[in-house]
Amino acid sequence: MESNLTQAKDQSPWLAFAVARNNGISFQSYSSDKVRHHQQLPPGYSGTICGSSGGFLIMADQNSDQISLIDPLKKVVFKLPPISASYSSTDSRQHVIVHKAVVSSPPFDCVVMIIYGEQRELAYYKPGNQTWTKLEKAGSYFDDVIFDKGEFYGVDEYGRVVTCRPGYPPSVQEIVMPWNFRGDKVYLVAINRNLYVVIRFLKDNPNPTLGYETYNFEVRLLNWDGGCRRVGNIEDWVIFLGQNESIALSTQTFKGFKGNCIYFTDDNWESYKYGGHDSGVFDMKERSFQPLKYPALSRPVWLI
Repeated sequence: MESNLTQAKDQSPWLAFAVARNNGISFQSYSSDKVRHHQQLPPGYSGTICGSSGGFLIMADQNSDQISLIDPLKKVVFKLPPISASYSSTDSRQHVIVHKAVVSSPPFDCVVMIIYGEQRELAYYKPGNQTWTKLEKAGSYFDDVIFDKGEFYGVDEYGRVVTCRPGYPPSVQEIVMPWNFRGDKVYLVAINRNLYVVIRFLKDNPNPTLGYETYNFEVRLLNWDGGCRRVGNIEDWVIFLGQNESIALSTQTFKGFKGNCIYFTDDNWESYKYGGHDSGVFDMKERSFQPLKYPALSRPVWLI
C-alpha cells in the first residue's frame, strides 16, 4: 500500500474507513468508488477514527482510551497515553469520548489537541509528557479545532473563537466573542491567511432509520474586531469537513475537485443511533447537493 499511496499523493484527499470485521483500515481515492488499499491494525486493537490531520489518522482505542497516531504511508503507529488517565471522573471505568483530534507539525514532535468528554473540552499532549493537559480556561462545548500559522484555534457552539498555545503554563486567548447565528454545528477553516467559520444545518431525514441530514451550509469571514461577513463564493477553493481537521485546498493544486464546493462527511455519529450516512458535496453557487460515493463499509473520514 505504501508505494501505491505515495504514487497517488497528488490525488489526495482520500477517504478512510475503519473496518471492524477484519480489524483494519480501508482507503479509497476520491476519483474511484472502489476500495483501493487496506491496512491491518495491531492484533487486539479496537479503535475508532477520531481525527485526521497532517496525513495522520488519529484513533481512540475503545477498550483502553489510548490515542494512537497512524501514518498510512510508513505504516507506523505512535501510541499516546490514554485520555482517561488524565480525565477527572467519579467512575474510573468511564469511557471518554474523543470528538475530534488534530496535530500541529507532523511527522515528529507534534502536539495533539483534542475535543473530548461530554462537555466537549480541550486537552493536548506534547511529546515526552506522561499525561494530557486540560485547557480549563478555554471553556467547553467546542465544535471544532484546527492548527494554522503556528497556533491552535477552537470554536464553540456559540461561535466563540479562542487561540491555544501549549506551554508552561498554556495560553488561551479569546479572539472572537460569542455571536448569534442559526445552525447546528460550527467549523473553522483557514483560507489565504483569513479565518472563516462554516455553519452546518441539519434537519430530520424523511427516512426514520437515518434520523437526520444536512440541508444547508453558510460560510462567513471572521473579522478580528468580532464581526463576521457572509461569503457566497470561495472561488477555486474546496472545503473538506467531517471528522478530519477542517481544511480548504485549491483546485489549482488538487485536481479532480470542483471549486466553490464543500465536501463533507458525517461527524455526528456519536449522537445518533444510525450515524455515518450524512455525506455529500455542496455546491455554494447552485446551493445544491450531490452524493459522495463510497462503499458501505463504515463512516468515512477524509485523509488529507
